[in-house]
This record gives sequence, structure tokens and C-alpha cells, in this order.
Amino acid sequence: SFRLVIISNYYLFMVEKEQLIKHLVCPRCLSDQLNFESQAIICSHCQREYKWLENQAPLLTIFQRPKPDQITSHRPSEGTDWVLDVGAGARQGGTFNIDIRPLSGISVVCNGLFLPFRDHTFKRVLCNQMLEHVRYSEAIQLLKELQRVIEPGGVIEIWTPNFQALGILIAWLRGNIDFSNSKSPSLYSPLTGLQEYPENVHMAIWNIALLKHYAERSGIAIEVLKTQQKYFGKGRKIKKAVSMLLPKRRGQLYLRGRKLPKDKTSKDLKLSQPTDVWKDCPPHITYR
Repeated sequence: SFRLVIISNYYLFMVEKEQLIKHLVCPRCLSDQLNFESQAIICSHCQREYKWLENQAPLLTIFQRPKPDQITSHRPSEGTDWVLDVGAGARQGGTFNIDIRPLSGISVVCNGLFLPFRDHTFKRVLCNQMLEHVRYSEAIQLLKELQRVIEPGGVIEIWTPNFQALGILIAWLRGNIDFSNSKSPSLYSPLTGLQEYPENVHMAIWNIALLKHYAERSGIAIEVLKTQQKYFGKGRKIKKAVSMLLPKRRGQLYLRGRKLPKDKTSKDLKLSQPTDVWKDCPPHITYR
């Protein structure tokens, strides 16, 4: 039998495979009646089979759930200390990282719209540069799914490009070619995605007002909603001054919110602390 390995720069921890198993559900029907075979996971409720090859992350990707009457219930998780990074890609900020691609360091391969975890599993969820990859028609589903898998009182953090950023205006005025992806140049990759693989295409654009609207519709209790600008490149001093004078024109949106426990309001909870996803890289769970 193999184990999950938590890797950091300084140490290794061994996490039993069973610790993951007890938090998994079928992403299609949400049943926890799963049979774990040598190289597969089989759902007893809907008969769906998922691959889980030795020394690899389980493949639990689906693209649609059945009608509500075909979805079952399961026993919620008792909680973990794990931080979930949804759509983590190669720059992973969670202790538990998922992506639709089977990359190194990814704990489970799945679709962020249909997460294969019990309710209330995670303490915090990070959604860094992922929201723009789903359509507006899918955004509420994504935000509700993030809330489903975090514990009551848990924290959701979202980072996404700001459509009203000064960089977009500059790109429009200059009209220069963006060679960030040399094989397929574009005009402004933060707006369109690099498009170097099929999933890296931006399907939606966001500003503060729209992000607030969707977050509130999904039930997230917003603690912080602002713009950020941490990287300035050439002309750093001038760009930093402009960023301070025109805060709505910073390049990135940042939202931090909570899943409220029953009979609680935001005033009943202590203000949560932010995650610096570009600096704070906690140990992450992968397979060896």
C-alpha cells in the first residue's frame, strides 16, 4: 500500500491513504458508498468507476451531475486542517491541491465545479486565478461548491484579474503584441489566458461590483473585497504611485469571505487572516 506524502522544504510527513479515503465521495452523485479496488474507485450508488492507479492521484473528473433526485446524501466530514487550492496548477498554495490536469504535486484530479469531497472537509479554500476560467453561468455553482466542502465558519479566498485594471487600458492604447505565449501570441494575456493548453482560456471577466454580486448571490459572507497590485515590472515607482492614486485600477481582485455557521452572522466571527499565495507555500499533499 502507498501513502500520501506531505512535502515541504524541510521535512517529510507520511499521511495514510485512508485519511484521504474517508473524506472522498462520488463527484457525480455525492454518495460516500465507495468501493476502493486495486486501481479504481467504484460508486455503489451510481455505478460510476474512476481510475486510481498506484502512486498517482485519483482521477475523479466529471463534467455534469444528474438531476437532483438522483443525487444522494452523505455524512459530513468531521473536518481537517487542510487548505484546499482549487485549480492549483503548477503554483500550488494549499496543503491539498487539485486541478483538472494530472500535474506533479496535485492531490486529486477533478473538476472544481464538481468536487469529490464530503461536506465540511476543509478549513480554508483558495481559488487563485481560477474563477475567470468558468462561464458566468457556472460561477454560482463553483462558489456554492466551494462553500459545501468547507467547514462552517471556514474561509474562502479568491483572486482573479481585474477587468478595470490600468494594464488593460495601457494594452489598448499601445496595441502591442503580448508574447507571454510565444507559440500563440495575443494582445493581453491576463484578459484572455495564455491558451497554451485547452483549459487555460478565460471565459469571464470580473470587476469589484460583479464579483460582489456573485459572491453575495452564492451566500458567501464577504469580509474583504479589494484590488491588489504586487508586481509592477518596468517603471515600478511610477506604476506604484498610480496604483495608490487609482486603487480600482490595480491588476487583481481579491475577495475573502466566510461560510457562516447556522444562526451566526459575520459579527459573531473573528476576522480571518489573509493568505499570501505568492509567498506562503504550506506543505502540500502529493503521491509517492
